[in-house]
Amino acid sequence: MSKGIIYITTTSVTGLIKIGKTRSDMFQNRMTVLEQNGYWNVNGLKRYYAVEVDDYNEKEKLIHTIFSKSQVATSELFALDKELAKEVLQSFGGKQIYPVLNSTGEIKPNHTHKATRLTFAMLGISVGTQLTYTDDSNIKVKTVDNASTVEYHGKLYTLSGLVSELKGGGAYQGGGFFTYNGETLVNIRKRLGL
Repeated sequence: MSKGIIYITTTSVTGLIKIGKTRSDMFQNRMTVLEQNGYWNVNGLKRYYAVEVDDYNEKEKLIHTIFSKSQVATSELFALDKELAKEVLQSFGGKQIYPVLNSTGEIKPNHTHKATRLTFAMLGISVGTQLTYTDDSNIKVKTVDNASTVEYHGKLYTLSGLVSELKGGGAYQGGGFFTYNGETLVNIRKRLGL
């Protein structure tokens, strides 16, 4: 029995939600990637509800089957009321992961998630700094601004966009795939408490 998380995110399109799954240890990373990069050309994704359950692969397939008439093509997007989807997830039992609850089972006061985009400036990385790709140390890029733009082979990319191109597609948190002084940008951010 594999345990994992099934989640619901809202989108910038009213009435359109995403229902997906991820391993328990990957939830925060997956939410960050979706909130920063969007999904299927839909942006503004925000975590709405998540529950950790046994047999999460099978249960996610089941929920997709239940709502198949509301599914957008072959995506994980559904033209569906978020509360209805939440009720079905709650029927699976399991542990609520988001929103975070306090010891009495109530949503923690002032619990909000603010996904701030990783920038070179916040990490103290200057323009012109060389970063190394984690999957191939021969791939080096140069920062060209204080945000997240790099130059690679004469073209400009965001870190996430470049990782997607190097991996042949998909959505990635770019800061997890580039290092500065031997440490990934994501780890630098965590170490600095940002």
